[in-house]
Amino acid sequence: MNELTAFKDRIFSIIAVFLFGNLIIRFPKGEGQQQSFWGYLLCFAVSMLVCFVLARFQCKSVDFGVNLFDSAVQNSLIKNLLKILLLVFALLCFLICVKDYIVMIEEIRLKETPRIILSFVFIITIFILSHAGKRVIYMFAFVNLILIVLGVLIMFLFSSTSFNVRFLFDSLKFDFKNTVTQGLTFYIHSFGQIILCLLFVGHLQKKDAEKNIIYGILMGGIIFLICFLNVILMVGNEIIIKLQFPYASVTGMIVSGDAYNRLDAITYYIYFICDLIKSAILLNIITQLYQRKPILKWVLTIASAILAVLFSSVDLLGDILQGKFINFVLLCLEIIIPISIGILVYRLKTTVRKPQ
Repeated sequence: MNELTAFKDRIFSIIAVFLFGNLIIRFPKGEGQQQSFWGYLLCFAVSMLVCFVLARFQCKSVDFGVNLFDSAVQNSLIKNLLKILLLVFALLCFLICVKDYIVMIEEIRLKETPRIILSFVFIITIFILSHAGKRVIYMFAFVNLILIVLGVLIMFLFSSTSFNVRFLFDSLKFDFKNTVTQGLTFYIHSFGQIILCLLFVGHLQKKDAEKNIIYGILMGGIIFLICFLNVILMVGNEIIIKLQFPYASVTGMIVSGDAYNRLDAITYYIYFICDLIKSAILLNIITQLYQRKPILKWVLTIASAILAVLFSSVDLLGDILQGKFINFVLLCLEIIIPISIGILVYRLKTTVRKPQ
């Protein structure tokens, strides 16, 4: 019984936590714009459609995984180009995850601790989890998904007495430009990266793939929607624009007697676990791309760690990851890679079906 067979009913938890990932640290964040539920729902629908189509393409004879390009592409130039694009995609997402977490933890709780130390400790933790194997990551994600759901619901319940429904109505106003902009923002920083998680999981039977993808995206999307509602209903769009970490700021306002005056600690736990699991998956993808070349594999591991420390410790480098150019690069990769994988898997599946 392999890892996928043993944990096929829990793989949805990997997808859900990966989707949540550093999204909860970054958003809902105004960045000078009003938050839009319509933009979020648009992004949610598009990503569900893309992943569902890819799941439909899977079959027994197709190695749907990180090494898909090795088995599906004969032309060495195209194969190497696609692998480099996938490597750049995973590396950029990895650097952004580490940067988001380090900046958050430094700004909110550990202002006196040098970033390089925070980065080093976090990357060591990522390395340990990433190299512990899929079995450990599956179980770790499943157990923590339960804790995350409980934590989000607890904070929603305790903050419900401070909700203002008028704030929700304001965010429901439809504006085409804002809806598209918000939809792209959510897609670039979370939903568009789901393809990486699917490659990490690897081959599944079509029935299991469809079920896990639907359950995973639905659960991750709904959990974040609850957090989204929590922030909107408590402070509204005008305040969100001014907050660097809206969800942490809002949960820090919750007070329910002497025993529950620090519920924001739950938020920090959610931040840490979600970002840790997503980062571990991304590092695993980076190293597995060239697993047949052990030296190159370790070079990529060490290089990724060094880059993560530099980009999360040096402001000038970190600012590059938050620029419009990187967003554009990510969007291009989130379009090119799923289309390439879809074409390759479909061609392989069609070839397998042809009579010999």
